[in-house]
Amino acid sequence: MLCKTPSPIGSADWTYLNVEMSLNPKRFEPVRLEYYAAKLLLGQNIKGDDKGYKDLKPAYQIAIFGNERFFGDGEFFHSFEYFDPERGVSLGGNTRIVTLELSKLDRIAGKPIAEMGNREMWAVFFKYHADPEMRSVINAIMKREEGGPSARQMDSEICKANLHF
Repeated sequence: MLCKTPSPIGSADWTYLNVEMSLNPKRFEPVRLEYYAAKLLLGQNIKGDDKGYKDLKPAYQIAIFGNERFFGDGEFFHSFEYFDPERGVSLGGNTRIVTLELSKLDRIAGKPIAEMGNREMWAVFFKYHADPEMRSVINAIMKREEGGPSARQMDSEICKANLHF
């Protein structure tokens, strides 16, 4: 799903998102994610005398992994960007690759909603939103001020006018 959406910070700028779900990601997944993040940048029209690199908008490649654990750690959320690991310096570019591993949420799903952060609530929402046994948890997440209205909007009308398959 490719979605061009208004920036979450409320400015007039746009953010480019490519959101995908993979139940069983393959070993080449990291390279594939980089490829689609690059396509989000390349797809922005910056040709012409009045446009340049400064006009590139942020691009997020978001991968939601379903059944299998992909990374060997216990963390469900990872955010990658260009970075010099030897010197600890970020390039500060416009692309980011974000992964959610839904198979790592069992202990988080049992936490009280009041103790969940936004990332945890969104991940629990994605994994359990259609599970009737978790409906009370999903309803509590949707009612919570930070994630509630956004979750409700996403559930019903995410990027309706700007959706591409």
